[in-house]
Amino acid sequence: MTATDEIPAIRQYGTGWYVALWSGDLGVGDVMPLRYFGADLVAFRGESGEVFVLDAHCHHMGAHLAYGGEVTGDDIICPFHHWQWRGSDGANTNIPYLDRCVKVALRRWRTLEQDGIVYLWFSRKGDEEPTYLPPRIAEADDPSYYPLHPHGIGKAVVGFPPQFAFENVADISHLRTVHKWSDEPVLNAPGPTATCSTPTSPATCPRVRATPSCASRTGSGASGWSTAGCTGCTRPRRSAPSPRSTTTARSTACRSGSAGSTTATSRAGARRP
Repeated sequence: MTATDEIPAIRQYGTGWYVALWSGDLGVGDVMPLRYFGADLVAFRGESGEVFVLDAHCHHMGAHLAYGGEVTGDDIICPFHHWQWRGSDGANTNIPYLDRCVKVALRRWRTLEQDGIVYLWFSRKGDEEPTYLPPRIAEADDPSYYPLHPHGIGKAVVGFPPQFAFENVADISHLRTVHKWSDEPVLNAPGPTATCSTPTSPATCPRVRATPSCASRTGSGASGWSTAGCTGCTRPRRSAPSPRSTTTARSTACRSGSAGSTTATSRAGARRP
């Protein structure tokens, strides 16, 4: 892909390698329709054994090459008028009733076949070259392991880009607001005796839900409240964040005695102007 204006509707997909199909699903001479990144594609395995992926519609009259198309050498022949297209670069190589070829070519999609998987490269900008390769699967060539294909695989058809699923799995906070969960999952919760990491007093801590009388003072500042043994909480608290956590605004009323005074500090304690 070279023209960025060809993919305005699919910029929601991230640049990278995507699993397109399993090697075992495409034998020599086989043709398969694909639908990825909002585009109709055709995959075929040439007589050389290499897998090629092109835009699916013939430039002549728009026929879909995957339905009735035939492989010859490393080319694919359109079922409508037998225009022939080369897999390596999408160029037109033969028109049976003309002594010339057209200069327009089908878009060729970069592929990589390894470990029994055919990967497809997608560039969000349209002209980005691969900067990495998919990780190898060591067990793929190990005969002591049962092969993944065809019995160990699964497929789910969804109506959104695949990275959305991973991003939402990591986004715990949206479960309560979007999906209306009654409780928010807590990752790595050490149990109900954990020290509350919320940098406020127990009176205002949304996770403690208790009064200051149930906690003991263990240090100076608003983060000096310990809720160990507190029975006011109805769920475990988070463990204390690492020093590299994001900067938050915390109250300094307990420290300075001036109510309403706030300053932006990091959880590591470094104050910022």
